[in-house]
Amino acid sequence: MAKTKRINLSLPEKLADYVQGQVESGHFQREADFIRHAIRKMQESESAANEFDLDAFIQAGVDSGRSKNSGTQIHENARARIHQVGKSRASK
Repeated sequence: MAKTKRINLSLPEKLADYVQGQVESGHFQREADFIRHAIRKMQESESAANEFDLDAFIQAGVDSGRSKNSGTQIHENARARIHQVGKSRASK
């Protein structure tokens, strides 16, 4: 079994109520289980973000040639895509 370290954690009331609700609904046995789950999910998310190959995307853009869209349209499309990806990741 992994070595453990005990920590004290204070949360704003709204967050504490949410954690408690997750336990009361049966999703988790204890508050600590929920906190561990949330930390693991954040680690997974960070790991996935680190694997993102920005250089490959930049090169694909260069290789695709000149865009028919204006700079403003390209920027708006990029913002919309970023928002879409953020929503997708948040739902996982």
